[in-house]
Amino acid sequence: FFFFCLFFFFFFFFFFQAEDGIRDAQESRGLGDVYKRQKQICLGLNDGLTQCDSILECYDQENSGECNNNNKCSCKTDSHFVWNSDSLACICEPGYTYSIDANKCLVDNDGNGECTTLEDCLDQNANISECEGACRCREDVDAVWNPKRKRCTVPNTNKAGSCNGTELVTCFDNSTASAICNNGTCACKSFYVWDSDENLCKSTESENIPDETEDGCSSSLDCDDSDTMECSDGSCACRSPFEDEAGVCVCPVGYERSGNDCAVCRTGYFSTRNSICESCRPGSASNKEGAGECTKCTVGYFASGEANEECTPCN
Repeated sequence: FFFFCLFFFFFFFFFFQAEDGIRDAQESRGLGDVYKRQKQICLGLNDGLTQCDSILECYDQENSGECNNNNKCSCKTDSHFVWNSDSLACICEPGYTYSIDANKCLVDNDGNGECTTLEDCLDQNANISECEGACRCREDVDAVWNPKRKRCTVPNTNKAGSCNGTELVTCFDNSTASAICNNGTCACKSFYVWDSDENLCKSTESENIPDETEDGCSSSLDCDDSDTMECSDGSCACRSPFEDEAGVCVCPVGYERSGNDCAVCRTGYFSTRNSICESCRPGSASNKEGAGECTKCTVGYFASGEANEECTPCN
C-alpha cells in the first residue's frame, strides 16, 4: 500500500507540473517560481463556416465581424459587410463604403444604391447630395460623384455656391495649387481653367510659372505655389518629397500631406500617391515607414486588429 501511494503521488506531481510548464534552469525573472509560456491561437475566418462560441474566436473582431446565432464566425448580419479572402477582413459590399462616423457601411451617392433617408447615404451634405429613392448628387447645383474621394463634388466652374470659406473639400478639384473657394463657389485660380474632360483646373499658356526661355525665377515666391515649389536653376519645380502630377505638386507613395509638407507614413500604415496614410487591415502588416501597401500574412501567420507592424505565427 505504501509503494502504491508513493507512485500515485509522483505520477500526479509530474503530470501537473508538465501541464503548467517546468521552470527554466535560469534565475528567477521576478515572474514567480513557475510561469506559463504565452499561448497564441489561430482564429476562425469570418466566412460563415468556422465554429465559434464568442467573437474572440473569430479573425475579424472589429465592428464588422461577429459570432452569429448559428455559432459561426461571419460578417455582421444585415450590415452590407462581406468576407474578403484577399484582405482577410469583412469589407463593405460593392456600392457601399464604410463610414467611420456612422460606424457602418453606407450607400455611395452614385445614383445606384437605394435609400430611405439621406442618413442612409455616404455623403450627407444636403447642399450637394440627396436621397430620391437612391443616394445621388444634386443635379441642380451641378454636383457629381467623385469615386476616388467617395463624395459629391462640384466642378470648379463658378456655377454653384457649394464651398465654405477657404475649404475645398466639396470642390472636384481640391488642390490648393490650382483651385480656390471664391465667395462660396468652387473656382479655378488665376491662370487656370476648368477642363471638363479631365475634371480638374489646368494651367493656361499664360501661367505665371517662369520657364527656362523667360527670365526665370529667383526664389520660390516667383513660383505659382511657393508652399510646394522651389526655384531650381532658374525654373520652378516641385520640392522634395513632392512630385509633379499634371502640373500640381502632390505627395508621393508612402506619404500624406501635412500642412505645407509631406509626412511619411509610419509602420503599420500605407498610402498611395496623393492620398492619406491608412492603417493596415486585419490579415496584413507593414514593418517599414513610407510603405505603399501592406503585405498580406502568409499561411500559418495572422495579424488581428489594424495598424499591424508584423504578422504573428500561429502556435
